[in-house]
Amino acid sequence: MAQERVTIADIAREVGLSVGTVSNALNGRRPQVSERTIEKVVAAANRLGYRGNSAAAALRTGRYGAVSLHLPESVRSLSFYMEFTFGVEHAVSRADFDLVLVSSDRKSKTSPVSVDGAIVVDWTPKLRAPRLLHDAGVPILAAGRQASDLVESTPTQTIWVNYAPLVSQIVSAAEKSGAKRFAMIAPDDSLRSDWAVSIVEGFNRAVEELGVPGYVVHIPVTASPAKIIETALSLCEAESPDCVIFGPQRFAGIAKLHLGWGVPGSRVPYLASCAGDPLSELSDDALTSISAAPWEFGERCGKSIVDILGGAEFPKMREHPAKIIWGEHWA
Repeated sequence: MAQERVTIADIAREVGLSVGTVSNALNGRRPQVSERTIEKVVAAANRLGYRGNSAAAALRTGRYGAVSLHLPESVRSLSFYMEFTFGVEHAVSRADFDLVLVSSDRKSKTSPVSVDGAIVVDWTPKLRAPRLLHDAGVPILAAGRQASDLVESTPTQTIWVNYAPLVSQIVSAAEKSGAKRFAMIAPDDSLRSDWAVSIVEGFNRAVEELGVPGYVVHIPVTASPAKIIETALSLCEAESPDCVIFGPQRFAGIAKLHLGWGVPGSRVPYLASCAGDPLSELSDDALTSISAAPWEFGERCGKSIVDILGGAEFPKMREHPAKIIWGEHWA
């Protein structure tokens, strides 16, 4: 007959403590429990053959066996971040680390979960958890560059995508294809990350160098299809662009689907996305989209934080490649 799995309740009976105290001890929650109690509980857990005892093992080895991934809560519905997360999980799990998903902009006053390392995506202003982790000596990898004008810089290694020149290339290609007036619908301050800033910088730089009209409006990355369409139509009425570049994922796909833009002869024949959605944008031959291969990006970040935890040398800044998937009627 197979032996039943040992539970926290079994350990509590063994040492004569409450289940809550044993749980706190196994998770290393100091100062709720003393060092002596932790040692007593860990010894009993090992003696009874307690499984899933990664926290207890961490107390002996100085490792928690976990990496935290910090994502802005506002973007979790976007497929880019879901694919990125799966890529990170694939890499860290192969190195026997658990992945803990954390909302980087949470308002909780509690300390971040105990982890060996952390990956922070789209480092936005005033994030509390990454600073607490850094102060505690936890290695941090930034997925996306910290912009010095946006955040109080925290020393960390970074893997980033250089979006600005890609956006500039899109503007130049549209101009060569016949576009004369340009507009961008960019994220507002609900996601004021380096990515959001750099795509606007790339757009403004290109229209200035080409000497063509360029207009930028900002809306939330979580805007509804109705809001996206309303904003796009309002921009069209006011400025009459023949090329519109959308920052957030799926926005260009919605404009193509509901307004018929992005094809020759339409009101806006040149349509582009700065974060191509695999279903509605990257797969559409009429749209031009930037693809950063989010699963591969996540896997690379996962491997990198594991390497950093293993003591490997890592450059301060490393670039992740992205490419432009061109629409068929673009020059």
